[in-house]
Amino acid sequence: MVVAKHQRINAAVIIIHNNMHLVEAGLGLASLKRDQPQVFSVYLNDLTGEIWIHWQNFDAAEGAEQYSTGLLREYHFRQPQGFKDFHRALRNITDWGKTEWLTTVKQNLDAVHAKLLQNRQKSTLWILKEKGSLASDISTFL
Repeated sequence: MVVAKHQRINAAVIIIHNNMHLVEAGLGLASLKRDQPQVFSVYLNDLTGEIWIHWQNFDAAEGAEQYSTGLLREYHFRQPQGFKDFHRALRNITDWGKTEWLTTVKQNLDAVHAKLLQNRQKSTLWILKEKGSLASDISTFL
């Protein structure tokens, strides 16, 4: 279980880190909801299932980002209700991912795309100004 725990944490940190880059490039870090879960992970064995939550927060005292993880819930598979509860929890997480999380990712990707287009247009205008043919050539680049 120790190896699985470290693999779970490493994967969560990578996902959170990449999401931070997307948010920073998209809508900006101020739009990030740090008090909400950012990644869920699952650990299974023959008797139990565990759902873990991972998040990132900023430690002002140290001036650094910190990655945290915590056990959300453990489900025991010896009783049928344990399987049902585990399945329901996974469905809830999947529904959250398909709605709220996916919407946020799409908004950030749209913001990144808009910024790239804006930068491309600025670069094109600068190149045309340098050439001295701003009025005649602009329609071919935009």
